[in-house]
Amino acid sequence: MENDEGLFVLTRMRLNDNWFRVDADIRSRTPSEDEVIEAGVDGRPDAEREANPDAMDVDSNNQTFIPGRSVLQPGQMLTPDPSTYEMLHVMSTTWPCLSFDIVRDNLGEDRKSYPRTVYAVAGTQAESARSKDNELYVLKLSSLSKMDRGNQTDSESDDDSDDEDVSSDPILESKSIPLSSTTNRIRSFQLPRTDPSAIPTTLTATSLESGEIVIHDVTPHLHSLSTPGFILPSNASKPLSTLRMHGAEGYALDWASSTLWPHGRLLSGDNNGHIYMTQRTEGGGFATDQRPFIQHTGSIEELQWSPTEKTVFASASSDGTVKVWDTRSKSRKAAVDVHIGNSDVNVMSWSHQTSHLLATGCDDGQWAVWDLRQWRPQSGPNKDTPQAQSSSQLRPTPVASFNFHKKPITSIEWHPTDDSVVGVASADGTVTFSAAEAASGDIKPRRIVFFHPDLGIGGAERLIIDAAVGLQQLGHKIHLVLAIGFFSDELFGLRPDVFIVDQLPACVPLLRWLYPKRQRTLFYCHFPDQLLADRKDGGAIGIVKSLYRIPFDGFEGWSMGASDKIVVNSNFTKSVANKTFPSLSGQFDVVYPCVGDIYEQSSPTDAQQGTLWGENFQVLLSINRFERKKDVGLAIKAYKGLSDQQRRRTRLVIAGGYDNRVAENVEYHRELEHLAEQLGLVAATAKTVPSALGIPDTVQVLFLLSVPGSFKTTLLNNASLLLYTPTNEHFGIVPVEAMQHGLPVLAANTGGPLETIVEGETGWRRSVDNVEEWTQVINEVLQDKPAIKSVRQAGPKRVKKNFTRTIMAKKFDKEIASMIQSKRSKFIEARDLFMGLALVAVFIAALITTIMNHRFGPNGKRGMSRFTKARRKHPNRDESAQQVPFCGAA
Repeated sequence: MENDEGLFVLTRMRLNDNWFRVDADIRSRTPSEDEVIEAGVDGRPDAEREANPDAMDVDSNNQTFIPGRSVLQPGQMLTPDPSTYEMLHVMSTTWPCLSFDIVRDNLGEDRKSYPRTVYAVAGTQAESARSKDNELYVLKLSSLSKMDRGNQTDSESDDDSDDEDVSSDPILESKSIPLSSTTNRIRSFQLPRTDPSAIPTTLTATSLESGEIVIHDVTPHLHSLSTPGFILPSNASKPLSTLRMHGAEGYALDWASSTLWPHGRLLSGDNNGHIYMTQRTEGGGFATDQRPFIQHTGSIEELQWSPTEKTVFASASSDGTVKVWDTRSKSRKAAVDVHIGNSDVNVMSWSHQTSHLLATGCDDGQWAVWDLRQWRPQSGPNKDTPQAQSSSQLRPTPVASFNFHKKPITSIEWHPTDDSVVGVASADGTVTFSAAEAASGDIKPRRIVFFHPDLGIGGAERLIIDAAVGLQQLGHKIHLVLAIGFFSDELFGLRPDVFIVDQLPACVPLLRWLYPKRQRTLFYCHFPDQLLADRKDGGAIGIVKSLYRIPFDGFEGWSMGASDKIVVNSNFTKSVANKTFPSLSGQFDVVYPCVGDIYEQSSPTDAQQGTLWGENFQVLLSINRFERKKDVGLAIKAYKGLSDQQRRRTRLVIAGGYDNRVAENVEYHRELEHLAEQLGLVAATAKTVPSALGIPDTVQVLFLLSVPGSFKTTLLNNASLLLYTPTNEHFGIVPVEAMQHGLPVLAANTGGPLETIVEGETGWRRSVDNVEEWTQVINEVLQDKPAIKSVRQAGPKRVKKNFTRTIMAKKFDKEIASMIQSKRSKFIEARDLFMGLALVAVFIAALITTIMNHRFGPNGKRGMSRFTKARRKHPNRDESAQQVPFCGAA
C-alpha cells in the first residue's frame, strides 16, 4: 500500500495472508529520519482544528490515532505501532507513482512462511518539465521479513520456527518501460494459465495524462525478475497497442475477469464522461468499439466489471451517481442509475466473493457498501435532491455506511478472499481496514424450518442436511420437516422465523398466506423442475404430454414467485432459470453446495490411503450414475485413444450409482460394456469391494456398481485423474470432492465445472466433441509432469476457500439476513385470493341466472314442470297439486 507522504509502504497487518491493492501515491523523495515512519497526518489548518473542540488531541504519550476523531497538534506526527503489524517495510522509487497494481505470481496461494515476495506494476509522475522521463515500473519486492519482536509468546515463536531469514533487509528490483506522459491509472491482466509453474502472459493497460491508453506485454520483464540470467528481448518494451479514442485524459480503467473473457476485455473512461470498450482479438490485436457509453454528466472516476456476468459493468462519476450497464444494449443506455450522494463518487470496488456487494468512496470522505439486489428500476421519480429528478434514478439505502474519514476517499478495495474486510485510503493520510459485517452486528439466532418432501440419499438431500447442520453451528434453531398433516397445528408450535424450501415450490404460496407478516421464505432451486420432465415422445402422446405440462409449468413459476428469496446452486443454473422464468429474471442468487469440512478434522494427507491392486496401476476414475445423459462413454473412448504403451499399467475405473430396478441403469451398463468390447478393451464388472480388488491385472476397464462411501474415498485418494463427462451439469459435486482429495479433474467445458474448476490450476476443461483433447490431457497426467503436482496442491486449497460447509452456511445466513432486511415483494395475498374466489362465485351465479332466464323465458313459463303448472292452475287447492306426480323438467 502507499501513504500520502509518498513512500512505498508494504504492510501486513493481522488480518489475513493476502495482498490488498489500494491506490494512492508512491513518492520518490528520500525521507528524513523523522519522516521515515510517518504514517499519516490530520492535515487540517489551525482554524479548522480550533473550530472542532470536541476532537481528541494526541499528546506525546502512546495513544491510538482514530480518523475523524483524533486531531494532531502542531509539530506532532504519527508513528506506527509495531505490535499492530506482522510486516512493515518502507521503500522508494525514482519518481512518484499515482497508481499501481499487484501481479499474481506462480509462488502459490495462501502463503504462510516468511520472507515474502510480491510482484507489482506502477506508472510514474515525473516533473512537468521532464515528462519524457516517465516510466512503467515492473517491480519485484522480495525478502519481506516479519517484524522482529523480542517479547513474542511461545506460540508465536513456534509459528515462526519455519520462517527463514526473518531479519533480512528487503530487496526492491525493477524493470522499466518508457512512457510519454504521466500515468493516471494502471491495471494488469493475465491470460488463463497453461502452465501453473510459470507466470502466465501478463498485459498492462496504462491510462496516460495525454488521454492515450497504452497496452504492454510485461511477461518478459517478470521473467527477467524471477529468472537469473534471463535477457530481455530488444522489442520487449514496445507497446502492443496505443488506443487514442479518448478526447480527454481519464482515470477509470478495468480489465474483465479472465474466467469470463479469456482473451481480454478492457473498459476505459475519461473526463468527458465517455466510456469505451476494447477487446483483444484471438490474433493478439486490439479492437475498440467506437460507440461510447454516454450518460454521465461528469467525469468517469471508476469502472468495474461484474465478477460473474460477462456483459455487465458499473461506472462511478463525479456527477454523484453509479450506473450499471449491459454491453448488449444497442441504445448504450444504463440499465440502472443510482444516486449515491451529493459529492463526487471517486472510487468503487465490486466484491469477487459476494457478487451482489459493491463498495463506493466519495469526495466528502464517506464510503458505503451497497446490495445490488436492491438496485432495481422504480416507476416514480425521487425528488429528494435536484440531482435525482429522473424517473429511472434510484436512491437506495446502503447496507453499511461510514463517515470517520473527513477528507476524500482516494481508493477502496475488497479483500481478495474475505468479503467482510474492506481496505480504504483517504486524503487524510490514513489507510483503514474495516469489517463490513460490523454494520449489521453479530449473527442473530433465528428459528429456521426446512421443508423437504422426502429424505432420500441424493445430492439435494445432502445439501439440505449440510445447510441445516451449518446453520445450526452458527447458532440458529433448526427444524427439518419431511411431512406434516394438513390440519395439524405443529407448524405454528415451532414459531418459525424463516422457511427454507427446496425442489418443488408448490407449498410456498401456502406458507406466505399462513404467515403474511413477519416470517420469510427462501426457495433453493436445484434446477427448474419443468426442464427435468421427459418431453421426448412424439406424435399424439407428445402433444398430450405438452398440453398436460402447461398448467404445471405455469404453476412452478407462479409459486416460486411467492418466495421472498430464490437461490440456485450455480451461475449456470441461474442463467437457465432466468430464461425459464422471465418474470423472475434477475431475482436469483447463487449459494454453492459444499463438501464435508474435512479440514476441521484432519488435512487431506491425514486421510486413510487405501491400496488398490498393489499400487501397480495408475487409476483413471469416472464417478457418475449409470445414465445416458452422463456420457460416460466419452471416458472409455478417450482412454482407448492412448497407445498400448501409454495404457500399460493403467486402469479406467467407472464407478457410480446403479439400481437393477431402474431399466436405464441396466441398459446403459450393458451399452458401456459393449462399447469397451468393440474398442478392444478388456472390461469387467464388480458389485462388491472384495470382487473389485480381486480382478485380474489384464482388466483395463472396471465397472463398479453402487460404490460404498468408504471405498469411494479410497478411489479418490489413489486415482491419478478424475474424468467428469456430463454436459451442462447443473453444478456437479464430484469434481469438488476430487479437488478436495488433491485429485486433478478433467471435465466438460460446460455447466457447473466452469465455476468449480480453474483451468490449468485445479484441472482442465475440454469440449466433449473433441475426444483427442481428452486423450492428450490423460497422457500428460499419466506422465506425472511437475506441473501436475501443483495442480494436486491447488485443488484442496480451492475447496477450502469456496466449498466447505462453513462457507455455505455463512452464505445462507447472509441471504437470510438480506431477505429479512429487504422490503417484501408483491404477491397475491390470502385476502386477494378470497376476493378472487368470491368474484368467481358471483360470476358463476350470474351465469347460472342468465342460463335459467334463457331456458324458462322472460315470462317464467317456458319449460315448467307439470308440478309447477298444476300449482299455477290450482293455486288454492293443495290436494290437487299433491295428486300430480313429480317429474323432471320437460
